[in-house]
Amino acid sequence: MKERLKPLFLQKQEALLRRLPKIHKLYPKIERDYKKSLAGYKGEKSIDYFLSYLKEEYLIFHNVRLLDRKHYFQMDTLIITPSFACVLEVKNIAGSIYINEETDQMIRTLDGKEEGFLSPLIQVRRQQDHFSRWLKEQKIPNMPCIGFVVLSNPSTILKSSNSLILQAASIPSKFLHLENKYKEMKLKKQSINRLSARITESHTENDVSIIEHYQLLKSEILTGVQCPYCETIPLMKTFGFWTCQKCGQKSKNAHTKALIDYKLLFSERISNREVRSFLHIKSSSSAKRVLQKLHYPFTGNTKDRIYYIKSNQSDK
Repeated sequence: MKERLKPLFLQKQEALLRRLPKIHKLYPKIERDYKKSLAGYKGEKSIDYFLSYLKEEYLIFHNVRLLDRKHYFQMDTLIITPSFACVLEVKNIAGSIYINEETDQMIRTLDGKEEGFLSPLIQVRRQQDHFSRWLKEQKIPNMPCIGFVVLSNPSTILKSSNSLILQAASIPSKFLHLENKYKEMKLKKQSINRLSARITESHTENDVSIIEHYQLLKSEILTGVQCPYCETIPLMKTFGFWTCQKCGQKSKNAHTKALIDYKLLFSERISNREVRSFLHIKSSSSAKRVLQKLHYPFTGNTKDRIYYIKSNQSDK
């Protein structure tokens, strides 16, 4: 019902790494954060194969963020059935892990080094509680809501026993168990469809400014069109082509990705003047032609016109 798309913050991290000088003092930290985000996304994607074994009438929502009173909560995967709801918190963890339920701590051992983390069981219980309250607000008070931590990496060694922690391959058998346990139908098809529409409508993307998140200045970001072949910035516009002075390659449409970077880093709103500054275009008429060919929607008259950068949201 809601596809698993590449998270917006992950896309912003990618754009930032393209546009931040590698010598910047924060580049190594941002790169480490990005690798963690990417590993999490790959882990979430890897469970989709096992989810495909579930019944076709089950509704699956990926990366849903809802509001419970004053607090937003995000679920990696939410599954709605006629008899129960299920929240999955996916973890892509290498090495071996031990979960101490008395201290709510997870201890990960990798390459002989121990690290302590907050137990993922706390996260999934919190999400479970949030969604149960959210269901009550939707006048669905008696729907059982179950939560599991799913280990997406099959090589992860779990050194503690808890029925709420699953290997991804166990998802189909676990749902067979749940189907036998929760046999009473709580929602008919029409009610499930209404609930599905409500979840979709209520989802709110967590659109944080990555510049503010890392406390960067706009002036620290590299401007110009990037070479799609060797990643050099900036390219030169000559005779209708963007030409790379380093590798000699040419492109007619390399500016499209540059404008997507602008949207991810700064804003979807952009003026002719901002296009000229960011793409290194000299004349306003040239910038106008670029924008017209992209068919971006706009508001305002010719002088004060603001364009709205469209991006491809099918990047999974």
